[in-house]
Amino acid sequence: MPKISYKIQDCLNPVCPQGKFIPKRSDQKFCDVHCKDRYHILKNKKERHKERTITKTLRKIDLTLAEMYQNCQTYKLKQIPFESLQAGGIVVDMASKIEKVKSTGNVVHWFIYYGISGLSPGYFQIIKREN
Repeated sequence: MPKISYKIQDCLNPVCPQGKFIPKRSDQKFCDVHCKDRYHILKNKKERHKERTITKTLRKIDLTLAEMYQNCQTYKLKQIPFESLQAGGIVVDMASKIEKVKSTGNVVHWFIYYGISGLSPGYFQIIKREN
């Protein structure tokens, strides 16, 4: 079988240290495996940055709600003022899911494991998700 030689071509990775290479296959786009992996890592990092920051914020809010929920259980509080939520850095608009409870008719803003429900103007109840 005759050996085929290919023309020198540019590596698809824009930050490739070599830049140009002689391919060993007709469909080869990168100079080596490390260069190909680095290209896809950088590409995915840019694409998923916004998703990661939202998830990180949701986790932070959920941890704050967990702490507040424990305090409410300890001191037997049924509701907390909106100012306490704001002081804890909780942004209601960041909720990952919003649902209406059939039994009470209240709207619950769920984060990950904890949610908040408005009881009266300016007062909220922290609810733990039951799994």
